[in-house]
Amino acid sequence: MKLRKRLLPLFILFFIGMCAFVSINPSYSYGLKMQISGTKGSRILTLKDADTGHTISYKDAITNYGLTNYLEIGDGYYYQGKEVDYSTFQKGFASEKADQLAKDYGSSAFRVHTTKEFKSAFDSIYQNYRIGQFYFCFSPYENIDFDEVESYYMQNYGLTSPYQNYYSYRIKGKLEPTRFAIGLKNYKEKGEFMIDTFNIRITGNELAVVDDFIRKILPLMQGDGSDYQKILAAYTYITKTTTYLTDNGFYNDLLASNTSIYDVFIGRKSVCIGYSIAFSYLMDKMGIESYIVDDLQTVDVDKQLYYSSHTYNIVKLEGKFYRIDLTGNQFLKGISKLYDQKLPLSASDYQTNKSKTYTFDYQKINGYLQASKNIKTTTTKKQSLTTTKPSSATTKKTNHTYKTTTKGTETATNTIYQPVTGESTTAKTEQNGNSTNPTHSTGVSSNLSTSQLTTQSEEGRNKKEEKEIDYNKSLFTILGIVILLYILYRLRRKF
Repeated sequence: MKLRKRLLPLFILFFIGMCAFVSINPSYSYGLKMQISGTKGSRILTLKDADTGHTISYKDAITNYGLTNYLEIGDGYYYQGKEVDYSTFQKGFASEKADQLAKDYGSSAFRVHTTKEFKSAFDSIYQNYRIGQFYFCFSPYENIDFDEVESYYMQNYGLTSPYQNYYSYRIKGKLEPTRFAIGLKNYKEKGEFMIDTFNIRITGNELAVVDDFIRKILPLMQGDGSDYQKILAAYTYITKTTTYLTDNGFYNDLLASNTSIYDVFIGRKSVCIGYSIAFSYLMDKMGIESYIVDDLQTVDVDKQLYYSSHTYNIVKLEGKFYRIDLTGNQFLKGISKLYDQKLPLSASDYQTNKSKTYTFDYQKINGYLQASKNIKTTTTKKQSLTTTKPSSATTKKTNHTYKTTTKGTETATNTIYQPVTGESTTAKTEQNGNSTNPTHSTGVSSNLSTSQLTTQSEEGRNKKEEKEIDYNKSLFTILGIVILLYILYRLRRKF
């Protein structure tokens, strides 16, 4: 009897625990059932839990089942459960797809709806010196003039012609401009466009250091106030303070931080591109027109290739342009032609009796340099050229498809949606950009493309796991009750 008294509380606790275990149900089941009612043109979707039969609001279906606002089911198109015409569905579906795509790419994405937003996105990237890969997501039905956007990009961050070989510091100085058209219209139906900005040669913090330093030494470059003296001062300062490095190719030099005004004025080492950019930067500061020149040798538009053997400057003095080559020791030399010539060039050297010597107080300048290096910025180190990767959601969206089973008639159709693993043909097609419209179907079976339900796949797996756990609960409960009854039976016979 004593043993029975000792074991009885344990049995009671065990029984209460089993009851509690049985009462715990998953927050929602794995299946979602859709019932279509009404007449064609004004049909309504009613959503129910496939296991319990409880009605589910569309908002909850989006949250818990990954359902999207726009669905194609059989021969009908629906927005939040209400039937709409195909045009409304087509535009809404494409917009929702773009929204999800931007969400998948995360902070490296721009969801653009208009021409103005597209332009602003370019400005946000380049004017803030953001290095990486960036994605523009849009619907082909939105109000975007792709010709205008492409023209804006090429004028501000590229070249108007692949044969153009002279450009201002504003274009060339902060980045290596795109020489060939970006072909933005080709991406309209795909709904996304990517650019990389690894050609940005300077960071915002580096530019702040340079601007601070040049502001301090610019008064030392005025001479007698004439343009000639200013040009001579800039030429003299750069050639006397910068060490010339062997050119290893633009991309290698960019990686090694050898091509920017920061490398010239602060690091004091560069290649010919850096020299010419630094000179043009000083000319802009002193209000003198000048250009950076790529000495183009060949241009192949079809293959989008070009070859430049050298970079130098041309500067305007007394109405004509002269050649300045800081690494070739050429000062105000005559120039007969440019690859793309539209400027008044001087064929002969600049003739003057003025002095070609300019003197600086380098000790004072070195003090300014150290002070500028110490100004407060986030960093003065060039950003690493790392690729911005989209979030893991991008991978998820192409790894799952959906199977359906249908019951009933057209006016009362029950469709059960169950996410299952496996790569779908639809996902491949949409990922490659070959199709933007959902496939039309016949009858009442559903044709939900993967991109319509991109958020559901991971949640679907969670629901499946919960359902499997629910089955385990039932088995464990039955087994526990059997064991409990067996123990009680044995105790009763013993006592």
